[in-house]
Amino acid sequence: AAMVPADCVADLAALWVTVVTQPNFISERGDEYLSDVPRDEHDQLWRIATLEKAGVPVALSTDAPFGAPDPWVAMRSAVRRSTPSGGTIAPAERISALRAVQGFCGHAHEPALPRLIEPEQPADLCVLAAPPSQVLVELDADLVAATLVAGVPIYMA
Repeated sequence: AAMVPADCVADLAALWVTVVTQPNFISERGDEYLSDVPRDEHDQLWRIATLEKAGVPVALSTDAPFGAPDPWVAMRSAVRRSTPSGGTIAPAERISALRAVQGFCGHAHEPALPRLIEPEQPADLCVLAAPPSQVLVELDADLVAATLVAGVPIYMA
């Protein structure tokens, strides 16, 4: 969902539609949005908080290859809503850093439902090289020590 007008939010909630959105475009192309999208429509861009408050399940993605593939960029954008030049788009749509991380932890069949580490679940893990408090402040890929998919390491720092 790139743009969600206010009059569509209740419909999305009533339909129990899961929205997958790419907030990284704010940090990648936000200055273009500030100049090309009418000011009274900025609040519609890459909505997250409004949708969640309305009960719409929301997951995050990067939309790679159309957006940068680094999920940490999208997480920072969801939290900060900053454009490349330092402008801000729809600050009311900001979410917490924890919620931004959770936005990438969903199931393939239910992207807005964060997976848990528990028996009988695939060992799809991102092992961090810093405490959660630091990770949630920095939201940076440099803090990833390893990534495992189905228990198999696919990245080791």
